[in-house]
Amino acid sequence: MTPNLILRNARIVDGTGAASAAGDVAIAGDRIAAVGKVESDAGVEIDVKGQVVAPGFIDVHTHDDRALLANPGMAMKASQGVTSVVVGNCGFSLAPLTLDGVPPPPLDLLGERTDFRFPRFADYLAALEASPPAVNAACLVGHATLRVGCMNDLDRPATTAEIDAMRHRLRAEGSRPARSVFRPVSTTRRQRPRLPKKSKRSPARRAAPGPSIRRIRATKAMTSWQASRNLSRRPGRRVCRSLFPITRWRGQRTPDAAEKPCRG
Repeated sequence: MTPNLILRNARIVDGTGAASAAGDVAIAGDRIAAVGKVESDAGVEIDVKGQVVAPGFIDVHTHDDRALLANPGMAMKASQGVTSVVVGNCGFSLAPLTLDGVPPPPLDLLGERTDFRFPRFADYLAALEASPPAVNAACLVGHATLRVGCMNDLDRPATTAEIDAMRHRLRAEGSRPARSVFRPVSTTRRQRPRLPKKSKRSPARRAAPGPSIRRIRATKAMTSWQASRNLSRRPGRRVCRSLFPITRWRGQRTPDAAEKPCRG
């Protein structure tokens, strides 16, 4: 590949754990073409002597669900070298959910009622694609978000029908084609809006621990694997607009399942 940009005299940290080394980084289009001593010329060459060139950081625990839409420049992340974020953590996400009233805690940490305007997770992803943020996003479906959308009373354990509705909703979202995001369910020790003190255990944890626990373990494993993979930069990898390498995220498809009625 013929480079169109070369960063000269950089101190290169490749993320593998190896010692830093002086060298050049050649970029062709949106990919790293060469790392080391680059003999060829490019239309644009920048002398970055005294600067470090390194892979972008992955912020694996964020609540940037709304920020990705409200502040697509994501300067608060890109300015710190973060080029990928994981959203929908701790069991709550902006989608799939629409609300008629004030968001219950902890969903109110993400935004106001009007921010919960995506009845399907695919609608949220479409909004991100329509106005792409400057960083990559791995998006999780929140367990508490599913509960709020499928239950009319959050101060009790979920019924079998409600659990089935949540499972169907999650499977239906997962069966849609992946769009450069990772979409398992996210959960937390407090998987539901805050309970009265008299409650001994979270009903959400009693409701369906098996699938949720398995999925969050898979989420953590995949996130860890992707993070380590993203930090190992080699020629041919993509680079984002801020010149940091990126890795596209792909979610596993699940079997199609008909959705049961529950709030968007």
